[in-house]
Amino acid sequence: MAGAPYDGPGPWLAETDSRIGRLRYARSPVAFAGGPADWTRPPGPWGTDAARWV
Repeated sequence: MAGAPYDGPGPWLAETDSRIGRLRYARSPVAFAGGPADWTRPPGPWGTDAARWV
């Protein structure tokens, strides 16, 4: 929106502790009534989980 104030990406970001330290990340883009408000667990180092299609 032209002229709308921009407060930065704060509303779309969250922070959590992870196995690799404090992590700032983008919240889940999916939002619906009764749906998850966030990811189920924090990320780990590359290669921690096997690749798979959900």
